[in-house]
Amino acid sequence: MYTRTADTPFGTVCLRADDAALTSVNWAQAASEDKSDILDQAVAELREYLDGTREAFDVPMRVDAAAFQQEVCAQMRAIPIGETTTYGAIGTALTAPAQAVGQACDGNPIPI
Repeated sequence: MYTRTADTPFGTVCLRADDAALTSVNWAQAASEDKSDILDQAVAELREYLDGTREAFDVPMRVDAAAFQQEVCAQMRAIPIGETTTYGAIGTALTAPAQAVGQACDGNPIPI
């Protein structure tokens, strides 16, 4: 597992990856600043996204979670930039209650 921090307009974030994919982004400090091609790509794409020059991420991402949470995360990734949706709308798409969607969103390991 590799970690790296990046400064953003909403605070310092810690990115974690393995050899194959970005696995989490959170607001905790990293214990180390590891060398990783995946993290290099993730930080570069995050900066481009925050600068407004990127609308989608190409870095490989993996959500290690139950199938339902993976489905919710896939629905969130499909929300076009600049648009919003509700837990209820995602729940309707997945035939699940809005509360379950909210709980899955709370556990989203890559919230950006």
